[in-house]
Formats: sequence, structure tokens, C-alpha cells
Amino acid sequence: MLLLPTFNAVLQPYAVGPAAFQAHAQGHFCASCQRVVQDFSQSANPVADLAAARSAAPDGRVCGSFRSAQVQQVQQVPVTLTRCLK
Repeated sequence: MLLLPTFNAVLQPYAVGPAAFQAHAQGHFCASCQRVVQDFSQSANPVADLAAARSAAPDGRVCGSFRSAQVQQVQQVPVTLTRCLK
């Protein structure tokens, strides 16, 4: 299980099919979003590799591929708001 350090990270599935990807030295290049999609699925130290990729990205955003076993599912906790009247 990949336990990411606490930072504002949002992992979203990518809706573009493999036909949009071209081979690249760091993984694949996505013609749709014009970004390199880095492959973290076979990484020996994915936390360090992800941190290095984030620091090297000009805007801090990284597109990457992970195995599902590397990503911990976050359970949504329902929030109940109570208004107190004085």
C-alpha cells in the first residue's frame, strides 16, 4: 500500500484511452492534455519518486499511473452541521 505524505493531492482516473499516449522517456506523453504521464507503478520508492516529480513540475501538478494496490481509498465521512441559536 502506498501511503502518501499529507499534502493536497487528488488522484483522479483519467478518461482518455491509451491511443492518446505516445512513448516518452519518463513514461508516456498525453496528446490530449500535453503532459507527461509518469509511470509510478513499478517504482521501488514511489513516495520519493512522486515527491521528486512534484518538486520538478513547474506548477506542482503531476500526471502519473499507479497500481490500484498502491492507492489507499479514502472513506468519505458524512458531515453533520448543527446550528446553535443563542
